[in-house]
This record gives sequence, C-alpha cells and structure tokens, in this order.
Amino acid sequence: MVDEGEQSQIGMHNKPIVVFNVEGFFDAFLGMVEGFVEQGFVEEGMRGIVKEVKTAEEVVKAIEEYTPPEGRMKLEWGQEK
Repeated sequence: MVDEGEQSQIGMHNKPIVVFNVEGFFDAFLGMVEGFVEQGFVEEGMRGIVKEVKTAEEVVKAIEEYTPPEGRMKLEWGQEK
C-alpha cells in the first residue's frame, strides 16, 4: 500500500511511470531520463520513479510493488488554507 504522504519529485503525485519498452522502442526516452539524472535535473533518489519493463507481467508487478520516493518539495496540492 502506498503512503499518501510519499510523492514524486515535485510532490504532484505518488504514481509510478512504467515504460513498457517493447523491442527497445523507448530506449532514446530512457536515455534522456538517465541524462537528466546525470546532469542534475532529476535527483539521484528520484531515478526509480521511471521503471522500465519488457513484459506485460512486469508492468503489473512494477505497479503493484512501486514505492514512491519522498517528494523533495513536500507540496500539499489541492489543500488551500
């Protein structure tokens, strides 16, 4: 079960991004994401937000087993004061 307090890098959601990479179709996209981490645009701890899988079974497993990292900005979206 996902703790509602855990969120993505900017704190907008706590859902995984599962990339079903059939026959390498998304290799360039995944390389771009890796470059974002290497260049510091995405924190190292956020690398796991994007999960590459190669089978339908892995898609389901990645969604079920996802544990979101703690959002660095700790924003509370939709909760106006």
